[in-house]
Amino acid sequence: MQKAVAGKFLDLRSPRGYHLAYAAFANRRESRDALDPPPTGSRRESVAHSPWLMARSALACLELYLESGNQERRAGFERIARWLIDNHEEEPGGFLGWPMPMVPRAFRGDLSDGWFSGSAHAECIAVLVRAGTLLNMEGAIDCARRAVIGFATPVEDGGFLREVGEEGHEGGLETMAFAEEYPIAGRASMTLGGHARAMFALSDFAALEGDDGVRALLERYARGLEYVLDQFDLGFWSRADLDSGWRGIRIASFTQHTEHVLQLSLLSCIRGCYGYDSTSERWETYARLRGHRWKSRLLVGRFRIMNPNLLSLSS
Repeated sequence: MQKAVAGKFLDLRSPRGYHLAYAAFANRRESRDALDPPPTGSRRESVAHSPWLMARSALACLELYLESGNQERRAGFERIARWLIDNHEEEPGGFLGWPMPMVPRAFRGDLSDGWFSGSAHAECIAVLVRAGTLLNMEGAIDCARRAVIGFATPVEDGGFLREVGEEGHEGGLETMAFAEEYPIAGRASMTLGGHARAMFALSDFAALEGDDGVRALLERYARGLEYVLDQFDLGFWSRADLDSGWRGIRIASFTQHTEHVLQLSLLSCIRGCYGYDSTSERWETYARLRGHRWKSRLLVGRFRIMNPNLLSLSS
């Protein structure tokens, strides 16, 4: 069981290191493929050109570069950031993104080929923001600015924004939103980790650009998380998502659960929200209790048997 930890060089005042520690990711074979993508048409192309993999490989290289000053790691980060700038696609709605190379088995029939993942999209923005601020890479900030629009675009229009709440609650639907990792118009999957990554990306961009529109969008997502957060609490562990399309409830793995704890703690620092902080502390207590850990592992195992297609999901 691997526990999620914060990035060593995280600075919430200005984008530097990433929020989550990804350095260990750099040593995986898939990460090496992403740093040196194979030729078009090879069997490894779809894996190497996954924007989710590319972004995490870049953030891993950045963390190692900031730690050691290793120029090869810097070059790896720059190479992927340049790939993101040069290889995006533009949606008819006006935002740009990076298509996923394959549809997860769990969502075949719901997502089309070349779909965009809200979670991968967020981490690509994180790479671009850092490429622009730390390395002054030409085109990086403009690319990030156009990508951020995806989080202001409703799922029904091809973006990642799902309205949450009820008519009249907290001023109406327009005040609250949730970022979809798997943007399906007729199926609210609502993964907690993907939503938190979207908030990290918006916070990074708002800190960089001082954009009032992005700050307002971040507030909508923050209010949306407050509205649904209790639904993720099972009383002994956290849920991975609020998707009602599964057989049973999708329990967070140990790594996902500890990532939720860390993400909520960081979001409470970003926004000063006591509700996030108190939930983070309660969930951290869950993770320390052996009985809770064993119960969660049993339920995760049972859920995977009931939902074998889940194995293709990234988070």
